[in-house]
Amino acid sequence: MKFDVRFIQKKPKALEWLYLLIFGTGLLIAVPFVALAIISEIIFYAGKAWIQWLSNILDIEFTL
Repeated sequence: MKFDVRFIQKKPKALEWLYLLIFGTGLLIAVPFVALAIISEIIFYAGKAWIQWLSNILDIEFTL
């Protein structure tokens, strides 16, 4: 069984390197912001649940 692996051995051209560089730079910039947004959402919902839990224990009417 012989596989055709010519597409794997092909070296990227300059334009492909440029696309990879732009895409990689975009990922490096975007990933921290996405991670920060996810973490802040988790903190927000955890804080909201904690306030709800505390208001249930102390019998305080507290709504967000």
